[in-house]
Amino acid sequence: MTVTNQLLQEKKQARANLTAQLAASLTASPPSLPSLCLWDQRGLQLFEEITHSAGYYPFAAEANLLKESIDDILSCISEHSVMLELGSGSLEKTSIILQGLSNLGRSVDYYALDVSATELDRSLRGLRATLGSGSTVQCHALVCTYDEGLLWLEKDPSLRGRDVTILWLGSSIANEPPRSIQRLLYAYRTASEASGVGKLQFLIGVDGCKEASRIRRAYDLPSGLNREFAMNAITSINFSMGCQVLDPKAWQFHGTWNMKSSRYETGLAPVCNAKVEVGGRTVSFRSNDVVHLIYSQKWDCQDVDDILADTKFAIQERWTSSDVAYSMDISPIDHDGANLWLSIVFGWLKTIERLKVGYFSITIATTIMGFLIANAITRSAYHIASALDANQLLSHHEYSI
Repeated sequence: MTVTNQLLQEKKQARANLTAQLAASLTASPPSLPSLCLWDQRGLQLFEEITHSAGYYPFAAEANLLKESIDDILSCISEHSVMLELGSGSLEKTSIILQGLSNLGRSVDYYALDVSATELDRSLRGLRATLGSGSTVQCHALVCTYDEGLLWLEKDPSLRGRDVTILWLGSSIANEPPRSIQRLLYAYRTASEASGVGKLQFLIGVDGCKEASRIRRAYDLPSGLNREFAMNAITSINFSMGCQVLDPKAWQFHGTWNMKSSRYETGLAPVCNAKVEVGGRTVSFRSNDVVHLIYSQKWDCQDVDDILADTKFAIQERWTSSDVAYSMDISPIDHDGANLWLSIVFGWLKTIERLKVGYFSITIATTIMGFLIANAITRSAYHIASALDANQLLSHHEYSI
């Protein structure tokens, strides 16, 4: 099969996958759109503009917390290890960590995972320029979904025996319900066992701010960028399907702060009664119906602890912001009765926390299997490989920048 025919086949399969996903999500209760549709090239560009807006507090809070805690964070990342970032985006905050490692002369292979090859190429070129040609940090791209990233972690022979740190910044973990996060943690732990990595750990940013006015400003900016970002999902779907599935003139942004569930809910609502044809089915919507796009959940430290309670993960160390509710944690676990790291005895966890005032957090969660140290945590429950960009049709494409 020629490369052209292979790409056409993959494009056809991607459309079939997306058709099935759309039919399932639009007929679900409540109805939704695949969140991967938000992250095409234009979506990533719009989100980068959002993060640079003055009212969008999570970006600055996390960047400041990384800078304040950088020495402690760098001490957790070993020589000759691997770093994998889930949904890497602009890499601006990541560069704080990688520049620190480069300044120390610590040899690390960094893999940026995202679904837009064009944006990933642009971001990594900028990162490489920042690090300089003599940097000990080698940068690579993984153009794939989270599911495919799991396969990479499980199958890549170069990972055997090496420590792996997974970055999940920007409070992306809170875009998924707790059960999905727990399943993802289990999946990464299982993949790390199969590949024989040395230590697997996660560095995670969690937004715990629950100030309604501040949240509403951040997720519905006066500039209208959040609304444009949400509406771009329609453009992305229509482009990927090669036809107009959703009429952009018939839908509008819908956003609300759900105080009871501690989350901002972003979706789309029809301007008037609407019908959508997909996969041979007709789905009807009334003007007051909301089609869910993404949840931005706000979790404080106790919320995070509760989510980890049934995962065999726990917080080892936590850093928090003094300005906004944002934090960082480290978690070890003792399996099979081994007397292991950080005074973990008889299979019980001892949590060590270094707390400041505030609520934004970054977490390193570590799981220890028998005498093998293996760390683990997550970003978004896993999206189908619908290849929303014609340039993203290879399900697992890797290249170095």
